[in-house]
Amino acid sequence: MPSSHLEPFQHYHLELVQPHRAVPSGVRVYVTMVRKLSLLPRLPCFSFTGFEVLLQSIDSPLKDPVGPLLAVARIVADYDSYRETMLLHVPRAACVGVMSVPFPQPPESVFTLPVLTAQGQPQISQPGSPEEQPVWNHCFLFLGRDCATAFTPGAALVLEYYPKATVMNTMSWHLRNPVAFSALSLNQQLYSSLMSERGQKGLRLQCLPLQGGSLQTISDTSPSVSLVLRLIGSERPVSTLSQVDCSLLPCVQLALQDELFSALVEGELEVPHTVLELEQSDSGDNSSRIENHTLHKSTLQRDGYDLPAYDALAQILPEYQHIFKTPKAPQQSKGEPKEQKKSKRSLELNQTFEIHSPHERLPVPTVQADDPHVAEITEHQTKELENYRTAMCKMAEDILALRSQVASLEEQNSQLRSELSMNQDLGRTLLDDTDIDVMTKAEIADRIVSLKCKLASESSKAADQRDKIQQLQNELIRKNDNEKELVRLQRAHQQQQAVLQRYQGQIKKVSNLEATIRQQEKVIERMEKVLTTKLGERNKENAERKKKVLKEKVSEESRMKEIETILAAENSRLRAELERLRQQPQPIIIQQPAQQPFADSEKLRLLEQLERAEVCIHTLGKQLEENARQWGKEKQDMLTRLSEYNHGFARTSTLHHLPLKTVSDSILGHICHKQLDTLK
Repeated sequence: MPSSHLEPFQHYHLELVQPHRAVPSGVRVYVTMVRKLSLLPRLPCFSFTGFEVLLQSIDSPLKDPVGPLLAVARIVADYDSYRETMLLHVPRAACVGVMSVPFPQPPESVFTLPVLTAQGQPQISQPGSPEEQPVWNHCFLFLGRDCATAFTPGAALVLEYYPKATVMNTMSWHLRNPVAFSALSLNQQLYSSLMSERGQKGLRLQCLPLQGGSLQTISDTSPSVSLVLRLIGSERPVSTLSQVDCSLLPCVQLALQDELFSALVEGELEVPHTVLELEQSDSGDNSSRIENHTLHKSTLQRDGYDLPAYDALAQILPEYQHIFKTPKAPQQSKGEPKEQKKSKRSLELNQTFEIHSPHERLPVPTVQADDPHVAEITEHQTKELENYRTAMCKMAEDILALRSQVASLEEQNSQLRSELSMNQDLGRTLLDDTDIDVMTKAEIADRIVSLKCKLASESSKAADQRDKIQQLQNELIRKNDNEKELVRLQRAHQQQQAVLQRYQGQIKKVSNLEATIRQQEKVIERMEKVLTTKLGERNKENAERKKKVLKEKVSEESRMKEIETILAAENSRLRAELERLRQQPQPIIIQQPAQQPFADSEKLRLLEQLERAEVCIHTLGKQLEENARQWGKEKQDMLTRLSEYNHGFARTSTLHHLPLKTVSDSILGHICHKQLDTLK
């Protein structure tokens, strides 16, 4: 079978017929074929690519199983009409068109797709087993027109269950009379839950009841099935729901109330209000003029880059403010006519607003030219702001164009409805005025055929208009989602601008601190050099001074030793002389001629010299003791200063120079240079 004859991602339910001699009607094989590509087709301006549904299993075992069950899934645009005309009729077919393909050379015309109907494109699963509790784990992927009609008012996902035993007989394969069906309302609450951050990877739906049948569980309760739903946002999805661990996904419990389902998500999920609800009602007066809403002047959060206000889109389009709120719509009274509701909807759709020019902006502040990083960031942000402005202008123009298009379509729809009502009234009038008893059967048949043709044409026109309205609703939903995303990006951009300004201020402070630190480092280096030179000079002076002091001490000590030796020698000589004089025996007086004795002056001179020598000896001893004390003090002082210098305690006062000549030095010099007269 050539694959080029098959449209991508379209489900072909085929009856392959091969002629055979033993079988006059031919050997028949029933298959469902899908041509898949590596890239999913995306509808223009859609926020998602496809809608994926994983049918898992029946939650509880069945009491009276009817065998393995086949599941047929489809998305219908008007669930109430489909339920009344199809699901509740017995007997009925499954509306699964089977194409008969002759072999071995199938013609290309056989693979022509049928005309699209309001019943959706059905997809068939494998039989679920075991019989007591069928398990499918089958993925249904809805693309294209199914996505366009999904998540609109009245749209629903319908699952029909057929027993395998009644599907095929000895002659043909057919689906009819389902044992049960399940319906899931595809409303805006479910769409918001799937588009939220928590539901991006998928949502588990439990306890979706099986209706329209007599199946019961072993606990005598209505059976239910479990589903997993996911909106595919990428054109190249990484995996399918059958490859994901569904136990990790958030769970959603469904409750059936007046044939409408409301999602109750475990945890806290913010579900915005329905963006737009259009009702199929009678014609209304669309000729009334609409008041122009004046935009109240709001204070923009102006910064250095002329960012728009956080509610800029809400001011341009105030009728979409309810997207971000969750008000409860008041219940309308039963007696309110549909025409009044229709006129209200038209008034809401045809509102016009004053749009201020988005091109006016403040001048971009100058930044430091010496910082390439800041300049690059500023240039990038300026380009990004320009892109935001362009996107906002384009989005606003698209939304206004769509609003005007919706208004024109509503007007056309109302005209068609009025014409249809007039034709219906005319048909009733003709039937009422004409006596049926007088009319022949041919006339009655012609009248009925003409009325049926008119009804069929008007119905087809109404269906086309309904499809257009649904597509426009989807486009409005996508635009609103884009609006919300743009507002979120603007808020994030404002926060980034504030953080960037704070960082720029910190960078300026850091640069100032770095310049101050460099200057301080230069000053410290200079001070270190001066201190090093001063310390070197002072160390040299101290070393020279210590050398001088040591030399003086050594010379003084040598001088004192010499003086002491001289004085000791002189003292010993004098004492020896005195002892010798004392120990001399008295001389024998020999009469000799009388000698002349010492003169008195000579004696006095010798005594005076002796007394002076003793006094000098006594003085030198005292001076020696004083010098010893003084040297000890100076030595201790020098040791103290040396230890202070070694430990870093420098004295502020200058050292006093020792006297070059002391009293003791003068006395010692005087004594050393003085020579005693010898005794006579």
